[in-house]
Amino acid sequence: MNNYKNKNIKHIIRGFGKDEVPLKIVIYAVFIYVISMLWIFPLYYQDKYYNMGEAKFEFFKHMSIIFFSIAIVSLAYHVFITRGSIPWKNLWKHLLITDYFVIAYAILVWVSFILTPYKHNAIWGYEGWYMGLISQMIFVMIYFFVSRFLEWKMFILHGSSIVSGMVFLLAILHRFQIDPLGMYDNLTMTNKILFLSTIGQATWYSSYLVIVLPLGIFAYWYAKRIEMRLLYGVYLTLGFASLVTQNSDSAYIALMLMVLVLFLVSLQTAERMERFLEITLIMAATFKIIGLIQRANPESVVPLEPLSIAVSQGVVTWVFLLIIVCAYLLLKFPDEKKPFRVIGNKLIPKLIVGLALLFIPITFVFVYLTTTQQLPTVLQPLSSIGYLNFNNDWGNGRGFTWKYAAAMFGEYSPLRKLFGCGPDCFAAYSYELHSAELTAKWGDSILTNAHNEWFTSLLFFGIAGAVAYIGIFVSTIITSVKNINKEPFLIAVIMSVLAYMGHNFFCYQQVVCTPIIFILMGFGRSLLKDTHQSPLMKIKKAGK
Repeated sequence: MNNYKNKNIKHIIRGFGKDEVPLKIVIYAVFIYVISMLWIFPLYYQDKYYNMGEAKFEFFKHMSIIFFSIAIVSLAYHVFITRGSIPWKNLWKHLLITDYFVIAYAILVWVSFILTPYKHNAIWGYEGWYMGLISQMIFVMIYFFVSRFLEWKMFILHGSSIVSGMVFLLAILHRFQIDPLGMYDNLTMTNKILFLSTIGQATWYSSYLVIVLPLGIFAYWYAKRIEMRLLYGVYLTLGFASLVTQNSDSAYIALMLMVLVLFLVSLQTAERMERFLEITLIMAATFKIIGLIQRANPESVVPLEPLSIAVSQGVVTWVFLLIIVCAYLLLKFPDEKKPFRVIGNKLIPKLIVGLALLFIPITFVFVYLTTTQQLPTVLQPLSSIGYLNFNNDWGNGRGFTWKYAAAMFGEYSPLRKLFGCGPDCFAAYSYELHSAELTAKWGDSILTNAHNEWFTSLLFFGIAGAVAYIGIFVSTIITSVKNINKEPFLIAVIMSVLAYMGHNFFCYQQVVCTPIIFILMGFGRSLLKDTHQSPLMKIKKAGK
């Protein structure tokens, strides 16, 4: 990427020709937008938790409209004044597979919108969620503008870490009913369980946590200076402490995927493996410290799910901590490196990835056998594991929701199967045709999606749209993996995208985390090729 010197804006503009000034305005608009979404947006709220979703969406909407309007007008003006010198045919040479998926997704969202009978609902989306046509198009713009025009500076990452660290700290305090901002005033314990920090609903919070935490993990893992590792060590402590108290089981799926990616890339050298072990040591030690605090102050602890209590207070985490300590000591002493002969072996990572992929179908088989009571006698103890017993109440009602969503897709017409019911039109469709069934299950609460982002994309946008949408994430991971030796920051992008995908297998698109993951994918895309050398980005450095 081009690196621009920090100068007064007038001086910078004087250093460019007239045709380059509009592009510079685009760069500034995108830069300020990213800063606002990473530094201000997570902390922004209005009336505590009473309108958290509305307030977040209004911020997102207004920032997007303002800065993308500036960017689009400036870019259009640049194209107009340089129209005779732009080699349009060369534009296609600068597109990668992810770009094509994003373009296809944008087109298919519009097709879904045009075909839906619920256009009034589809424009903005269901009230409180707002994942309609406009939000989807903003996600597309985020990707393309960030990937082509973001002028990345390391202080963006550091500033984001400071802000997310503040969010984590408040969340930790909330889980011990310490409320410095008065967010919990007049709330019942039930609501205290459901809401935390300046993000709001627990699953929204866990989505945010698992996509920003990998950035800090990478910063610690890659840092050369000891003082930087110390600072990010504090950040990781806050992040892991918040993760074990945030009360959403989905976050642990994301955590396992983060750790797996970091372990695989750390197998390359002993130094990287040392950093990996330090991070896992911080993680395990933090879990246990939180557990000790919980035991010492049981009356102040907000009730958590069994998995979180098991991780913070269970014996297994002590065993894991002991293993990590032993491994770290063995690696630190030169005469004891024999156990780490796997380092540098290129076959081991492929084997681990293969086993991880094999784990997914095996898990489905066990769920099926447990649910249908067909487990072999020797495996009968597994039947006591609640996660393996799939029924209507599984996953806080996700069992019912997934069954309903599957039946909903099954009754679609062929055209609707291909293009869906429309952007964020799950509720509009469902309550027109199946209101009695859903009201009997959920009462006054409205079911707005399938509580599985990838399944929901199938229902919103059909088979065509879901393939394009999922393709954006999968292709980002694949192309990033191929380029991590050239651009190590792509490791952070891979961790964040995989964590988002794993977490949102049980959750959904929402305004807090989806714009941020598109920012990260856009930035990751900008590192895959020198996109700033495309025909639209021929910019000289100021003063040159």
